[in-house]
Amino acid sequence: MKDYLYNLATDRVGGILAFLLKIPLLLLSFVYGAMIRGLILFYSSRQLKLNCKVISIGNITLGGTGKTSLVEFIAGYLRDKGHKVAVLSRGYKKLSGAMGDEPFMLLKNLGDIPVIVDKDRVRSAKRAVEEYRVDTVILDDGLQQWRIKKDLEIVTVSAVQGFGNRHMLPRGILRQPLSSLKAAAD
Repeated sequence: MKDYLYNLATDRVGGILAFLLKIPLLLLSFVYGAMIRGLILFYSSRQLKLNCKVISIGNITLGGTGKTSLVEFIAGYLRDKGHKVAVLSRGYKKLSGAMGDEPFMLLKNLGDIPVIVDKDRVRSAKRAVEEYRVDTVILDDGLQQWRIKKDLEIVTVSAVQGFGNRHMLPRGILRQPLSSLKAAAD
């Protein structure tokens, strides 16, 4: 079922049934889009400025875009340049109880760089500054994190899928409106 819905969202399924299913999905995407725009507006006016630099690395679509590999590269680069860095993650795709496969890979590959897994990024950012005395935090999958003021926003995009059919979930693969890219560029 999940694969079928993804194939609908990426227009890989045709026929009358797919056409009929895409209509309510499009309506739901308008509702989802309105909710996301509301959340962006609400949290953007109440952003927390941290006592360190904040780099956000995220993607605007579903699917792999190389985001986690880029987080690893930038964290290692900054460490090698003398910065005290921590990576903050929500911990999607749980392997065990506490940590997902992407944060686990980062922890394993980055060694001495703290990888803090917490759904509450504000709490994990404060922990990184207080406990680890970092000067930089990297938000893994941070594009949809609107509560923290960011110093640099990096958005990864799939070279294969691009923005899909340019519809938001569940009719398309966009996690938030394309207008968010303009805000990320500011």
